[in-house]
Amino acid sequence: MLTFPIILIVWGWRWYQGSLPTPDLTSFQLLASGGASFIVILIDLYRRYSAWSERLTLTEDGLILTDIWHRRRSIPWRDASLFAFDGFMVRGKKSFTLLFELSSNSEAIYWEWVIHITPAILFQADLPLFSQGYDLQLEATLSLIAGRTGLSLYDLQEYKK
Repeated sequence: MLTFPIILIVWGWRWYQGSLPTPDLTSFQLLASGGASFIVILIDLYRRYSAWSERLTLTEDGLILTDIWHRRRSIPWRDASLFAFDGFMVRGKKSFTLLFELSSNSEAIYWEWVIHITPAILFQADLPLFSQGYDLQLEATLSLIAGRTGLSLYDLQEYKK
């Protein structure tokens, strides 16, 4: 994955050397730092896209998580041994993320649920229809997992203090 940016930096240096009679190191450092910044941005975009493109599927047999590369990880309901709420992360002023886990003896599936804070939530007003549906979907998902596994939702925040 890093070979392309390295080739780009080397090509840029050679192009720069050929364009000026006396190239200086400072210009190369600017070019290299620009390339490094580009790499960091690409990695960040990949992480964001991969988080958005994960898909959690609940079936008759178990829970399946499909990632960006269409790799599937699954836990059959009968093998689940821990159903837990791992905590939350605040993401700016407009949202926070709830972290959940379903584990068996050999596999663990983690997923996030993003809650968007709207002015309606802050002022205890009626929630928009989309937000109500989203919250109902979260509650239904958690209820279905608890019903299928026979496990209660365990709060791990108490043990992280």
